Amino acid sequence: MNGINKLNPDGTRYGYRASATYVDKFAGDTLGIALGASATLTPSQDERYNAWGYAGSGTAASPFVLGGAKPYVQSNELKRYGGVATLAWRPSDVFHSTFDALYSHFEETQHLRGIEFPLGFSSPTQSGVTVNDGFATTTTFSGVHAIQRNDYNQRKAENFSFGWNNDLKLTEKIHLNVDASWSHATRTDFLLETYTGVGYGGTGPNDTVKVTQQANGIYKIVPTLDYTDTSVFKLTDPQGWGYNGTQAVVQSGFLNRPSFKDDLKSLRASLNGEFDNSIIKSWEAGANYSRREKTSAYQSYFLCPKGAGTNCTVASGTPTSAPIPSQAILGKIPLDYLGVPAVLALDPL
Repeated sequence: MNGINKLNPDGTRYGYRASATYVDKFAGDTLGIALGASATLTPSQDERYNAWGYAGSGTAASPFVLGGAKPYVQSNELKRYGGVATLAWRPSDVFHSTFDALYSHFEETQHLRGIEFPLGFSSPTQSGVTVNDGFATTTTFSGVHAIQRNDYNQRKAENFSFGWNNDLKLTEKIHLNVDASWSHATRTDFLLETYTGVGYGGTGPNDTVKVTQQANGIYKIVPTLDYTDTSVFKLTDPQGWGYNGTQAVVQSGFLNRPSFKDDLKSLRASLNGEFDNSIIKSWEAGANYSRREKTSAYQSYFLCPKGAGTNCTVASGTPTSAPIPSQAILGKIPLDYLGVPAVLALDPL
């Protein structure tokens, strides 16, 4: 259980851990088996503060001011489960065979909600600046158009591994060993960002944000607008940052879906023995074959409000904003650890 309660409505503070094993032998102790399984659920909660750096030159006339910030609350949920099996067979003193199998499943889900505040690196007007050692300790920014974000990240990975080892005693001094193995792993990421703001490309009501440096160096950020007001905030591209490489797009969200596969096969055979009454104690000869194939695929998409237009481009008539669907609203989340009373908690899916 986490020491603090969940920070997102779709997070959890409770986890678990369980494991089991079984070991036995049969057939006159010539056949042995070992089985194991485990499962874990590990939640975590984080209050994040990401500063963008500082604008200005550090002088009295142009002090360093906070360039921007991206405070988030983040809820993680890590699930892992897997199993292992070993089968050993020794029918005689001259032959021994072992087969191993391993399966592992990894799944991590992240819910991130917060606000990006473009400040000193953007065009807001600065006033009420107080300076200490070249740094602005208090600044009021007017004309701020922040980006409220509700993000969802998920990573899934699976791994299968098999190994088969056989050892044959040809004579008292010579052994033949053959080992085969195969491993196959896959990983898929689902990285979803969604944006809400007061209007497209810096339009709509301006916010006034007061930024004050605290004793620990972190800046307290206090806005004027109510970031939970759905009559003001909508799905849009608040800063007009969307661009597909040739023209502007209405980017009210973005989706990345990379996937990876890794496959490894190996076969090894060796013959080894020992010398009697020689300065050379032993010898070994063999051959090894292995093949690895690793592939990756990347898919990414602009997300924009429903309506006319093609490929989310502004020129084609894509709507620049849309109301927030009521069914997507999960509630409100406080960011009061940085001075923001609350933000909207939306279901980005």
